[in-house]
Amino acid sequence: MENSKFGNLLNQVTSQTPKGVTQKVSKSKAKKSEPQAQLSFYLDKGLFKKLKMKAVEKDTSIKEIMHECITQYLNKKQ
Repeated sequence: MENSKFGNLLNQVTSQTPKGVTQKVSKSKAKKSEPQAQLSFYLDKGLFKKLKMKAVEKDTSIKEIMHECITQYLNKKQ
């Protein structure tokens, strides 16, 4: 009996089409010849949500947005 319940649930899930926006995953546009470092930091939840939405809107990754922002900040004349 448990197998039939699981089978029914599996059929329901696989027959449904996902709803909502799905972000396309693509390779990073950053230069591959440069070694990369991993960063870890805390960010306000509201700001992070806006960042994720902007990445989806621009069809890019959060990594690419951060790379661009940091590069612009470092190249800015003081």
